[in-house]
Amino acid sequence: MKNFTRTYFNDEIDKVYSIVNDEKWSPLLNHGYKNLDSQPVFNYDEEDRKWSNQLNLYTHLFEVLKKFNLDFKKLNLLDIGCGFGKGAASLKKYYMFNEVIGLDYNLDLINHAKIKFKDVTYIHGSATDLPFEDKSIDIIVNIESLHHYKHTPYYYKEVYRVLKQGGYLLMSDIYGGDQYVSEIFFNKAGFHMSDKINIRPMVAESCKDEMKNFKSNHPYMDEKKVRLFTNLYENKYEGYINNIDDFFSYIYYKI
Repeated sequence: MKNFTRTYFNDEIDKVYSIVNDEKWSPLLNHGYKNLDSQPVFNYDEEDRKWSNQLNLYTHLFEVLKKFNLDFKKLNLLDIGCGFGKGAASLKKYYMFNEVIGLDYNLDLINHAKIKFKDVTYIHGSATDLPFEDKSIDIIVNIESLHHYKHTPYYYKEVYRVLKQGGYLLMSDIYGGDQYVSEIFFNKAGFHMSDKINIRPMVAESCKDEMKNFKSNHPYMDEKKVRLFTNLYENKYEGYINNIDDFFSYIYYKI
């Protein structure tokens, strides 16, 4: 199966990795999620609180998923596009899944995650050609990664293939008014849409918060690293408040 992960994306990740790979922590590069009333999404420990906005992009979906009364301790979880690995490790820590697997196309990121986090299995692989058996995964989460391969049918077929019957797929990503493209692909693959949530206001609120507070939340970072992150939030904030970009979260169900 052909791999559709974009070369441009990998080049950008390589630039980021060259800046931050000397740190003894694992950053999260997503745009984040912050409630408009500033109420916490989840009660993180002190170590994770400085990354709370970014972790919220994961946990807001799992807090919605709780309505299905799943026993996470008996289930396995796959995080596609796991990046530096902190998101997958945090889901293991806070939701106590039986097993958590992180997958990313960038080998440097996978090697970083393997060194940093020991409770998660990290695998180098492609979202469009998943290295897992049919019907072997209970829940899949994909955070801010789909936009790199959303216009190919392979990803949608692959996640449907590896999910067990009754399994859930949790998605959260940026869209430029083209979310219906991926929704059509999910429908054709056989998924049922359980939830669709427009989270653009909460993502914009996260970007605004990080523009103001990122440096004080990470006082150990040098200025080059701080600017890498704050530039990301500044650029994306403009797109959200000017209605150029949308951001949606989904929960899909495999019947």
